[in-house]
Amino acid sequence: MGFLSFAEQSLNPVPENVFLGDFLAFQREIAHYGILNSLSQTLLKLTVPGVPDIYQGTELWDLSFVDLDNRRPVDYDLRAQYLKQIREQQALDLPGLIHDLLTNPEGGRLKLFILERSLHLRKRYPDLFENGEYTPLRVSGKHRNHLVAFARRTETACLIALVPRRFVPLVSAPIMPLGNLVWEDTAVDLSSLPRGAWRSAFDRSVSEHGLELRVATALETFPIALLTLTT
Repeated sequence: MGFLSFAEQSLNPVPENVFLGDFLAFQREIAHYGILNSLSQTLLKLTVPGVPDIYQGTELWDLSFVDLDNRRPVDYDLRAQYLKQIREQQALDLPGLIHDLLTNPEGGRLKLFILERSLHLRKRYPDLFENGEYTPLRVSGKHRNHLVAFARRTETACLIALVPRRFVPLVSAPIMPLGNLVWEDTAVDLSSLPRGAWRSAFDRSVSEHGLELRVATALETFPIALLTLTT
Protein backbone atom coordinates (compact mmCIF):
# COMPACT_ATOMS: atom_id res chain seq x y z
CA MET A 1 0.00 0.00 0.00
CA GLY A 2 1.42 3.37 -1.03
CA PHE A 3 1.52 6.39 1.25
CA LEU A 4 -1.31 8.26 -0.50
CA SER A 5 -3.50 5.16 -0.51
CA PHE A 6 -2.85 4.64 3.21
CA ALA A 7 -3.82 8.25 3.97
CA GLU A 8 -6.97 8.06 1.84
CA GLN A 9 -8.16 4.86 3.51
CA SER A 10 -7.34 6.15 6.99
CA LEU A 11 -9.46 9.25 6.41
CA ASN A 12 -12.29 7.54 4.51
CA PRO A 13 -15.57 8.48 6.30
CA VAL A 14 -17.20 5.05 6.23
CA PRO A 15 -18.81 3.33 9.26
CA GLU A 16 -16.22 0.54 9.41
CA ASN A 17 -13.32 3.03 9.71
CA VAL A 18 -12.96 2.98 13.50
CA PHE A 19 -9.69 4.91 13.35
CA LEU A 20 -11.29 8.05 11.91
CA GLY A 21 -13.70 8.48 14.80
CA ASP A 22 -10.91 8.21 17.36
CA PHE A 23 -8.70 10.53 15.35
CA LEU A 24 -11.36 13.24 14.98
CA ALA A 25 -11.99 13.29 18.73
CA PHE A 26 -8.25 13.76 19.30
CA GLN A 27 -8.09 16.39 16.55
CA ARG A 28 -10.89 18.45 18.10
CA GLU A 29 -9.11 18.47 21.46
CA ILE A 30 -5.75 19.47 19.95
CA ALA A 31 -7.42 22.14 17.78
CA HIS A 32 -8.92 23.75 20.89
CA TYR A 33 -5.51 24.18 22.49
CA GLY A 34 -4.07 25.29 19.16
CA ILE A 35 -6.67 28.05 18.97
CA LEU A 36 -5.89 29.24 22.50
CA ASN A 37 -2.16 29.25 21.84
CA SER A 38 -2.70 31.18 18.61
CA LEU A 39 -4.72 33.85 20.44
CA SER A 40 -1.95 34.31 23.00
CA GLN A 41 0.77 34.41 20.34
CA THR A 42 -1.21 36.97 18.34
CA LEU A 43 -1.59 39.30 21.32
CA LEU A 44 2.09 38.96 22.23
CA LYS A 45 3.10 39.76 18.67
CA LEU A 46 0.99 42.90 18.70
CA THR A 47 2.01 44.25 22.11
CA VAL A 48 5.66 43.41 22.86
CA PRO A 49 8.38 45.83 21.69
CA GLY A 50 9.01 45.70 17.96
CA VAL A 51 7.02 45.73 14.73
CA PRO A 52 4.42 42.93 14.40
CA ASP A 53 4.80 40.79 11.28
CA ILE A 54 1.37 39.69 10.02
CA TYR A 55 2.14 37.42 7.09
CA GLN A 56 -0.39 37.62 4.27
CA GLY A 57 -3.18 35.14 4.80
CA THR A 58 -2.55 34.63 8.50
CA GLU A 59 -5.31 37.01 9.54
CA LEU A 60 -7.29 33.78 10.00
CA TRP A 61 -6.08 30.35 11.14
CA ASP A 62 -3.23 29.14 8.95
CA LEU A 63 -2.50 25.40 8.90
CA SER A 64 0.08 25.38 6.11
CA PHE A 65 3.69 24.40 6.47
CA VAL A 66 6.44 26.94 5.80
CA ASP A 67 7.81 27.69 2.31
CA LEU A 68 6.73 26.70 -0.22
CA ASP A 69 3.45 25.44 1.16
CA ASN A 70 2.36 28.84 2.47
CA ARG A 71 2.83 30.62 -0.85
CA ARG A 72 -0.72 30.16 -2.00
CA PRO A 73 -3.39 32.65 -3.13
CA VAL A 74 -5.04 34.57 -0.27
CA ASP A 75 -8.82 34.95 -0.24
CA TYR A 76 -8.89 38.67 0.49
CA ASP A 77 -12.60 38.92 -0.32
CA LEU A 78 -13.40 36.48 2.50
CA ARG A 79 -11.24 38.43 4.94
CA ALA A 80 -12.86 41.71 3.91
CA GLN A 81 -16.30 40.13 4.36
CA TYR A 82 -15.40 38.83 7.84
CA LEU A 83 -13.95 42.20 8.84
CA LYS A 84 -17.09 44.01 7.69
CA GLN A 85 -19.26 41.58 9.67
CA ILE A 86 -17.13 42.02 12.80
CA ARG A 87 -17.26 45.81 12.65
CA GLU A 88 -20.99 45.89 12.02
CA GLN A 89 -21.82 43.39 14.76
CA GLN A 90 -19.58 44.95 17.40
CA ALA A 91 -21.28 48.29 16.79
CA LEU A 92 -24.70 46.72 17.35
CA ASP A 93 -24.10 43.93 19.89
CA LEU A 94 -20.54 43.50 21.15
CA PRO A 95 -21.41 40.91 23.86
CA GLY A 96 -23.29 38.89 21.25
CA LEU A 97 -20.34 39.08 18.85
CA ILE A 98 -17.89 37.89 21.52
CA HIS A 99 -20.18 34.99 22.44
CA ASP A 100 -20.46 34.02 18.78
CA LEU A 101 -16.69 34.21 18.22
CA LEU A 102 -15.88 32.10 21.28
CA THR A 103 -18.50 29.43 20.61
CA ASN A 104 -17.66 29.20 16.88
CA PRO A 105 -13.90 29.77 16.66
CA GLU A 106 -13.18 27.39 13.80
CA GLY A 107 -13.58 29.87 10.94
CA GLY A 108 -10.88 32.23 12.22
CA ARG A 109 -12.99 35.34 12.82
CA LEU A 110 -11.90 35.22 16.47
CA LYS A 111 -8.28 35.83 15.47
CA LEU A 112 -9.30 38.56 13.03
CA PHE A 113 -11.26 40.30 15.81
CA ILE A 114 -8.13 40.38 18.00
CA LEU A 115 -6.09 41.78 15.13
CA GLU A 116 -8.70 44.45 14.37
CA ARG A 117 -9.02 45.64 17.97
CA SER A 118 -5.28 45.53 18.72
CA LEU A 119 -4.25 47.31 15.53
CA HIS A 120 -6.90 49.95 16.23
CA LEU A 121 -5.25 50.51 19.61
CA ARG A 122 -1.78 50.69 18.03
CA LYS A 123 -3.09 53.35 15.64
CA ARG A 124 -4.60 55.31 18.53
CA TYR A 125 -1.45 55.18 20.69
CA PRO A 126 1.49 55.06 18.26
CA ASP A 127 4.03 56.50 20.71
CA LEU A 128 3.07 53.94 23.35
CA PHE A 129 3.91 51.05 21.03
CA GLU A 130 6.90 52.66 19.34
CA ASN A 131 8.65 54.10 22.41
CA GLY A 132 6.76 52.80 25.45
CA GLU A 133 8.71 51.19 28.28
CA TYR A 134 8.21 47.44 28.70
CA THR A 135 7.51 46.47 32.33
CA PRO A 136 7.00 42.83 33.39
CA LEU A 137 4.27 42.46 36.02
CA ARG A 138 4.40 39.98 38.89
CA VAL A 139 1.65 37.36 38.98
CA SER A 140 0.59 35.61 42.19
CA GLY A 141 -1.93 32.95 43.10
CA LYS A 142 -2.74 29.37 42.15
CA HIS A 143 -2.26 29.74 38.38
CA ARG A 144 0.55 32.30 38.35
CA ASN A 145 2.63 30.07 36.06
CA HIS A 146 -0.13 30.08 33.44
CA LEU A 147 -0.04 33.80 32.71
CA VAL A 148 2.34 36.30 31.12
CA ALA A 149 1.59 39.86 32.25
CA PHE A 150 3.34 43.08 31.31
CA ALA A 151 2.75 46.80 30.83
CA ARG A 152 3.76 49.26 28.13
CA ARG A 153 3.91 52.85 29.33
CA THR A 154 4.95 56.38 28.53
CA GLU A 155 4.50 59.55 30.57
CA THR A 156 1.02 60.01 29.13
CA ALA A 157 -0.31 56.51 28.46
CA CYS A 158 -0.24 52.98 29.83
CA LEU A 159 -1.55 49.55 28.84
CA ILE A 160 -1.58 46.07 30.36
CA ALA A 161 -1.44 42.79 28.41
CA LEU A 162 -2.55 39.52 30.02
CA VAL A 163 -1.53 36.49 27.99
CA PRO A 164 -2.43 32.98 29.24
CA ARG A 165 -0.15 30.03 28.48
CA ARG A 166 0.26 26.30 29.17
CA PHE A 167 -3.43 25.58 28.64
CA VAL A 168 -3.56 21.78 28.87
CA PRO A 169 -3.24 21.63 32.69
CA LEU A 170 -5.40 24.75 33.02
CA VAL A 171 -8.63 23.85 31.18
CA SER A 172 -10.15 20.79 29.53
CA ALA A 173 -11.29 21.09 25.92
CA PRO A 174 -13.58 22.71 24.87
CA ILE A 175 -13.64 24.97 27.95
CA MET A 176 -12.38 28.53 27.52
CA PRO A 177 -10.05 29.89 30.26
CA LEU A 178 -12.55 32.40 31.62
CA GLY A 179 -13.59 33.69 35.00
CA ASN A 180 -13.27 32.65 38.59
CA LEU A 181 -13.81 28.91 38.10
CA VAL A 182 -10.55 28.80 36.11
CA TRP A 183 -8.36 31.56 37.55
CA GLU A 184 -9.48 31.51 41.22
CA ASP A 185 -7.10 33.69 43.29
CA THR A 186 -4.62 34.48 40.50
CA ALA A 187 -3.77 38.19 40.51
CA VAL A 188 -1.42 40.71 38.89
CA ASP A 189 0.57 43.25 40.90
CA LEU A 190 -0.22 46.80 39.68
CA SER A 191 1.66 48.66 42.39
CA SER A 192 4.24 49.96 39.89
CA LEU A 193 1.56 51.45 37.59
CA PRO A 194 -0.55 54.60 37.79
CA ARG A 195 -3.92 54.38 39.54
CA GLY A 196 -7.07 54.77 37.48
CA ALA A 197 -9.75 53.01 35.46
CA TRP A 198 -8.80 50.44 32.83
CA ARG A 199 -10.71 49.87 29.60
CA SER A 200 -10.68 46.52 27.80
CA ALA A 201 -9.85 46.69 24.09
CA PHE A 202 -11.94 43.58 23.47
CA ASP A 203 -15.17 43.81 25.48
CA ARG A 204 -14.80 47.60 26.17
CA SER A 205 -15.64 47.19 29.83
CA VAL A 206 -14.20 49.78 32.25
CA SER A 207 -13.22 48.90 35.80
CA GLU A 208 -11.22 50.36 38.68
CA HIS A 209 -8.28 48.40 40.06
CA GLY A 210 -6.08 49.33 42.97
CA LEU A 211 -2.74 47.72 43.73
CA GLU A 212 -3.88 44.36 42.38
CA LEU A 213 -5.82 43.07 39.38
CA ARG A 214 -7.80 39.84 39.72
CA VAL A 215 -7.24 37.80 36.58
CA ALA A 216 -10.70 36.24 36.91
CA THR A 217 -12.18 39.73 36.51
CA ALA A 218 -9.96 40.77 33.59
CA LEU A 219 -10.59 37.46 31.79
CA GLU A 220 -14.24 37.09 32.68
CA THR A 221 -15.62 37.31 29.13
CA PHE A 222 -12.57 36.98 26.86
CA PRO A 223 -9.55 34.62 27.10
CA ILE A 224 -6.88 37.33 26.70
CA ALA A 225 -6.82 40.94 27.89
CA LEU A 226 -5.51 44.24 26.59
CA LEU A 227 -6.31 47.09 28.98
CA THR A 228 -5.61 50.79 28.58
CA LEU A 229 -5.56 53.41 31.32
CA THR A 230 -8.45 55.79 30.73
CA THR A 231 -8.11 59.54 31.30
